[in-house]
Amino acid sequence: MLSSTAKNLYWMGRYLQRAKTTARLIEATQRMALQSRGKEAEGVVAIFGMDDEFRQRQFQSQGQHPGGGLPDLVDFLAFDESNPSSIVSSIGSARRNAREERNNITVDVWESLNALWLELSAKMRGNRADIDRGQLIESVKKQAVMIFGAAQVTLLRDEAYNFFQLGAFLERGDNTARI
Repeated sequence: MLSSTAKNLYWMGRYLQRAKTTARLIEATQRMALQSRGKEAEGVVAIFGMDDEFRQRQFQSQGQHPGGGLPDLVDFLAFDESNPSSIVSSIGSARRNAREERNNITVDVWESLNALWLELSAKMRGNRADIDRGQLIESVKKQAVMIFGAAQVTLLRDEAYNFFQLGAFLERGDNTARI
């Protein structure tokens, strides 16, 4: 196996897992916000190690969300294309890696990932104020599970599969350790 193939499959798995984890953390944070005073943003951003970037974004968007808070956090973690850990950036990166390795993944995996990217990019082109954030996060979670399921069921158990799984499991371990 070429090292570029291994790299692309590894990062495809990592980025998909990152998007799924981010979506789940946003959902959990929104649930916690219903029961507390609204200081959740600071803790969740610390998990990703992006405290400085989030504070800088809060400062720049002071007119939109004074003092930051949950709406700014969701935008930062889900839609901010300058945030490499955002859902949109992660899915876009996973798709780029998958496109490079179309011969090593199945049609089911590619079509599921591509459909998720097309859905996200269509929503990003529209008015962001009209986006149903809860529905979008739920969609990302479901589609990511579908992609991992398609990979589990349809990929050959070879080095390509192992590198894809390695990336996903290392990302999961990294996020678990951060939490």
